[in-house]
Amino acid sequence: MIAPLVGFLLAAAPCAAAQKTELESFIESQDIRRPEIERVLDRLDLKPGQTVLDIGAGPGLPAFKIAERLKGQGEVFATEVVPEYVEHMRKQAKLQGLSNVHAVLVSTSGVDAFYGAHRYDLVLVYRVLWFIRDRETYFAQIRNQLTPKGRVAVVTEEYQPAMFTREDFVDMKGFVTELMREPAESPFGRELRALLPRLQKTGDEKRDNEMLSRAAIFSLNRLLSEPSFFLHFVDGGGFRKDVSFTPEERTHAMWQLHLLQSEGLPNVNVPLMRYSEYMGLQHLNKLLMIQRFRKHLASGGRSPYLASSPEGAWQREKDPVRREFEAAGYQLEKKHDLAPFLQMSVFQPR
Repeated sequence: MIAPLVGFLLAAAPCAAAQKTELESFIESQDIRRPEIERVLDRLDLKPGQTVLDIGAGPGLPAFKIAERLKGQGEVFATEVVPEYVEHMRKQAKLQGLSNVHAVLVSTSGVDAFYGAHRYDLVLVYRVLWFIRDRETYFAQIRNQLTPKGRVAVVTEEYQPAMFTREDFVDMKGFVTELMREPAESPFGRELRALLPRLQKTGDEKRDNEMLSRAAIFSLNRLLSEPSFFLHFVDGGGFRKDVSFTPEERTHAMWQLHLLQSEGLPNVNVPLMRYSEYMGLQHLNKLLMIQRFRKHLASGGRSPYLASSPEGAWQREKDPVRREFEAAGYQLEKKHDLAPFLQMSVFQPR
């Protein structure tokens, strides 16, 4: 369903590698997200005998993983609008012996007639929701094709401001102290310490500490949008060994690195970025800050990935995905937080 970003040109490489095709790049990006895909499927209660529809399946990795979990019983229909992806899925399904995977080429306009030929126990919309036009009408029609207990699972990235707030820190004093001790030649020392020594002390310890805290948070947030910051931590096609991501963070960071570098970062001006690119840059830089200062940050729920402030909570409560599906005749069955920046909403017809 999506034509992926093309190429994976490593900014740190001395010369550019051969340009990848769109299909090759998309296969690589899905492979990077393999652990994430497994986490999504773990939450879907897949059972042999079910009929599953994967809308916008790309090269097909989620569809193949679903078929494996159905253990040869049931059907998986993997739809795409790009003929090359459909042909790839058909070849791979045959090679892997997955006779219950059916790759289908569908129209780019509205709900293809194919969808009306089957009834579905589960419809998976994995990272493609925002590429579907007139979503309310589209999913109202898909709703008519669900079995009585059928569900629609929608996986989206949380494109919300990634800025740090005071509420994100459980040990602000320790964070500022550690930041002040950061070696001047380190990325954090070079980029974050510059402002702090210039603050004028007033003699009021409480006020001076508050000003230091505000300056430290300001410095972090300024760096979130710096296109070249993440390069300090990149080694070849991945991250340096001293970068301490959790497994979930690493999957997300590798995916963002893949997208950003294929878009030519850091040689793109921030004002010229698409919103999704800009948020991806912020997410990647924030993960690099979190892994360095994790012990000083709040954890649990959506912390430390999304702001713990009341304003951050208010933004998340707006939930445009839920609003659109309710307008299309669904109700929310369950919402899964998939750290660091993903969510999955499971809907059923009202």
